[in-house]
Amino acid sequence: MKIELKQYIPYLLSFIFIFVGLPLFMGDTGSAMIVALMIMPACLLSTSIIFSYTYEKIDLIYLVLLECFALISIFIFMNSSALIYAIVYLIVALIGNGIGYLLSKRKEK
Repeated sequence: MKIELKQYIPYLLSFIFIFVGLPLFMGDTGSAMIVALMIMPACLLSTSIIFSYTYEKIDLIYLVLLECFALISIFIFMNSSALIYAIVYLIVALIGNGIGYLLSKRKEK
């Protein structure tokens, strides 16, 4: 099984936007909660669905890359008490991967 790294480039760019661009809008605690608990998971869910639908698989490399970006973002823009968000983001991405995979299999029928 050969790993094509080119397929991850658009998703890496979206991770940069999600985990570096969106935290820049965290001005106060209220906006930080909205960004961290609503906007970021919604973006991750949609990119995960698109990835799994496009490549018709649940990919461990995708999830590892997502977690790396999430952890880096948490330690740069938040603090260690926000580590639970990394788990939330992983669960959201797994759900998105599952939905995208199921939709891709349904498309084949």
